[in-house]
Amino acid sequence: MVETRVRSSLYFILGSLCLGVIATIQVLVPENISPLLIGAMRITGGAVTLLLWGIFTHGLPTARYWPIIPTVCAALGLIAFQMTFFAGIDKAGISLGTSIPIGIVLLVSGLSAKLFYREKVSLQWIIYTILALIGLGCIIATSSRWHTNKEAIITASIAGIGYALFLVSSKVLVRFHRAESVMTVLFTISAIVLFPIFFIEPFSWPGKGSTVLLSLIQFAIITTVIAFSLIGMGLKNITLSVSSTLSVACTFMAVFLGIFFLEVHLSMQLIFGLILLLVCITMLVRRERRNPF
Repeated sequence: MVETRVRSSLYFILGSLCLGVIATIQVLVPENISPLLIGAMRITGGAVTLLLWGIFTHGLPTARYWPIIPTVCAALGLIAFQMTFFAGIDKAGISLGTSIPIGIVLLVSGLSAKLFYREKVSLQWIIYTILALIGLGCIIATSSRWHTNKEAIITASIAGIGYALFLVSSKVLVRFHRAESVMTVLFTISAIVLFPIFFIEPFSWPGKGSTVLLSLIQFAIITTVIAFSLIGMGLKNITLSVSSTLSVACTFMAVFLGIFFLEVHLSMQLIFGLILLLVCITMLVRRERRNPF
């Protein structure tokens, strides 16, 4: 049981790290590509990939018990996250664009864990979560846009609410189905809803068709199949409160890579914030090896 919790924690961390990598890649995408279009491409490509994988492995989702409200809420949360998370990064930069959503996830998911799942949270988890919020605050404070770009803050906040809704609702679904099946259903629903975007948003990508195909593979496989499947696998055996705090791995990876590839200004405040996030992640996993929260 302990090994299962630790393994699930590592799955969730790896999935969050993958999201951080893709957040960094998003900044490098040409500016003439709409974030909405990229979000639709990511979800559609991910849905197709997951469906093909299900066919290949004979693991397509079954029709057995899909509670309507959690399924719809999880799909809506996924859509909101994909449509606003990367748009927020475009508007606010990597530090602000990843810290605000994850901070909201910490608060919303942590509160939902107590209210809806009746999870018993320990003093240690509260301390780790406060440290994580302080770390995120330090990273946010290093951004010059946090007090000037209200639109970016609103967009990033919506992304955080969407991701929190996705986590809270998916926690119900992974009780009854494999993580891959849950992600296949959610991404297929989301792809159907977002399909009209391909006809609304202008498609102008530098290069020929091979570049488009390569980008689709990158966004679909790395982000969707790997990241979200790992997150779903992690959700299955760890509490919602722990998973919400482990989400800071996304911000940690995005900002860490931003230092090397995006010219994120390195300061003592930023370093302190990253150290706090790393300490929280490490201590949570160590705690899971002993006793669950």
